Amino acid sequence: MDRPIVSIIIPVFNLKDYIEKAYDSICSQTLTNWEMFLVDDGSTDGTSEICDILASDDSRIHVIHQENQGAAGARNAAIEKATGKYLYFLDADDWAVSDMLYEMVCLAENYYLDAWAGVPINNAGRRMEAIGRYSRNPADMIADVPEEQCAQMVITGFYIETYYSETEYYIQKQSVPSRVFADKAEFREYAHELFDRNLLYTPWNKLYLTSYIQENQIRFPKTHWDDFPFNLEVIRNIERVTVSDKAYYHFLRKRSDSESEKYNIGLYEKREEENQWLLDLYEGWKKQLQERLLDEIEKHKEDLPEIVKPEEIEEKKTEEKPAERDLFEGNSAEGDSAEEKSVEETAAENALAAIMPQVNFPPSQANEFIARRYLERIVGCIENVTNPECPLSNKEKLQDIKQMISKDSVKDALKVAKPKSSYMKAMLVPIRMRSAGLAYLEGKMISRVKKKNTKMFARLKADR
Repeated sequence: MDRPIVSIIIPVFNLKDYIEKAYDSICSQTLTNWEMFLVDDGSTDGTSEICDILASDDSRIHVIHQENQGAAGARNAAIEKATGKYLYFLDADDWAVSDMLYEMVCLAENYYLDAWAGVPINNAGRRMEAIGRYSRNPADMIADVPEEQCAQMVITGFYIETYYSETEYYIQKQSVPSRVFADKAEFREYAHELFDRNLLYTPWNKLYLTSYIQENQIRFPKTHWDDFPFNLEVIRNIERVTVSDKAYYHFLRKRSDSESEKYNIGLYEKREEENQWLLDLYEGWKKQLQERLLDEIEKHKEDLPEIVKPEEIEEKKTEEKPAERDLFEGNSAEGDSAEEKSVEETAAENALAAIMPQVNFPPSQANEFIARRYLERIVGCIENVTNPECPLSNKEKLQDIKQMISKDSVKDALKVAKPKSSYMKAMLVPIRMRSAGLAYLEGKMISRVKKKNTKMFARLKADR
């Protein structure tokens, strides 16, 4: 058999009641040249046997049995064995529509034709058959475009289905208008829009070029909520990206053991870490842009005014880079303190900063998004503390909340964020007032609504 076009990776742990629907949604795909890895991550409820049965009569399906390592370890195990041109990740308790793989591959294969035909082409409203080459029979598709001309990542929309009974649910579509990015600079300018619509956090609404993942040695880190850091590594230096406004994936929220219903120990610390990851991403992109401008200055140093000494540019470029800073004004990133730096290091940083070109990046919209996202997650952390399962005393809960809302990073975010809904404006009032008592009552109210009225909570969260 020829090389599979797509390697589908499905981590499975104790999901015997869900795995067959996910499996069927892949077996129903119009694109048939694929391989599937069912990674049984130490299941104990009979899921292991189901995986073996599902794979028994289809040579495209492989089962990996391993001791429990979490979703990250399961996905990484399959990445090592995958042979497909592209990688696709599916969660075992979700499902996808039948034309998903074919249309995602079409978008990936035609990146070069669409994005580099003079100017980038906006795919909004175009039929799939109007996008570059088109195979009328997906079962006969041959993905033979050279990899350097293919998209390194295809991003699509998805549906969130929040169930509030066995048969009733609230459905929300997450998407942005279709487009092809001509280069990494254009993607980076727009990335905050993708983040804002929750399109860059998860792996299951994306198709990845396998060679890009392998060449950059990108793997899922073994940490709680591993999806986000994986995708941050994917986009850090990515150049060829295509986005479709079509939604194929159905993300289901209905299991009683969902993490959203539990008290999460260490949630606040995790949210702070995630926020710093995002800040570091944009700070790194900004530094790369500044360094490119310095390179251009050096190339034309003979034409510089006498006030700028060419030799200074070369000297300062080789000196140590300045410490990273948060995007929120006045809020320094965690790292080496001023006391830990030598006089020489500080002088080198100041000298480099003095000649570093000023660039308008990240755009103000990105700063606003990061601030708003941060505050939304602070509200979530407050609700987590007031969760009935939280073992802290009321006094300890109030102390934790006060500590959260008193941080300089929160004060700075409040200056920048522009909440999109009346609901979020109201949620931020106690935080603006720095009132731990009001924030505590607000958290209890959110916890109650989440537990007693899932439908209302889903709508409020979707519209925030």
